[in-house]
Amino acid sequence: MTPTKLDYPVDRHGLIRRDLTVEAGFSDHDLAHSVKTKQLIRLTSGVYRARIDVDPEDRTAVAEAEIEAFRLKSLAIATGRDHGGNTALSHTSAAIVHGLPLLKPELEMVHLTNGEIGGGRARKNSLLHASDLPAGDVVKVNGVWITSLARTAADVAQLAPAHDPLAFSQAMTVFDAALRAGVDRDELAAQLDRRRRRGTRVAKAALPWADRRAESVGESWGRAQMIQRGLPAPELQVEYHVGGETHRVDGDWERKLVWEFDGRGKYQRYLADGETPADAYWREKKREDALRSLGVFVVRTYWDLMERGRAVDPIERALFHLGLC
Repeated sequence: MTPTKLDYPVDRHGLIRRDLTVEAGFSDHDLAHSVKTKQLIRLTSGVYRARIDVDPEDRTAVAEAEIEAFRLKSLAIATGRDHGGNTALSHTSAAIVHGLPLLKPELEMVHLTNGEIGGGRARKNSLLHASDLPAGDVVKVNGVWITSLARTAADVAQLAPAHDPLAFSQAMTVFDAALRAGVDRDELAAQLDRRRRRGTRVAKAALPWADRRAESVGESWGRAQMIQRGLPAPELQVEYHVGGETHRVDGDWERKLVWEFDGRGKYQRYLADGETPADAYWREKKREDALRSLGVFVVRTYWDLMERGRAVDPIERALFHLGLC
């Protein structure tokens, strides 16, 4: 993910602001030309970001670029106008600024909360939510007020209506991430008890299953699909010792069945020095063979299968075959 190289100054958030560019000797014509040639993307009045160049075939890089673009858009809108009240970035926008991984986030509208009983409204690029903001629910990050990790996770978990097929998975994903970031489970429960919203029931159902040991969105989504199917949840990040090596697996059932999630870029982006994707694939195959040498059954799931709701099928068959459910 490579921003287009420009000589414009950027602020602490990575934003290009008109007042800073003018101070540096650039003109409005320069900015207009950069926008016309798509080197700059206008985010709000007088605030821009550089174009982000990525390989369109690298889906992980594309997703990361979209997240970064939304982060900058959220910060541009949060700092670009007076919203009144005790306004803070919230919901998906706050989650992105906090660095909380999310499952299929909606990245069009920037979310803010006004800290008041009324006054919520929608604008072209933003949603201003009307809700109280107790002192403990807001923090300042690089000079910008945003909702706290616990408040943000609860808000995101309650965003989707109960009938949304992804609501449970989205809630569990953000709760996994919040726990991993150090939020206490009781604090999340207190946030859900404090406000009754359309997604509260689903969020409360997801919270007990959340686990800080989940290391990726894929692991969270996979577990959520297992739970919704009525299958026993795996123990996470279990270690196996074989041949003088330690292998840590994504999920495990009684050391009889191992679950591994293969992410989108596993064989392309996370390579050891000097490795090719083929080398990484061969390394993973040898690791799997080592586990199978212990008599362990190994099942892999893939993002594309989860998209189609089919990732749990082989896990369910294996669990029944091994007498684990």
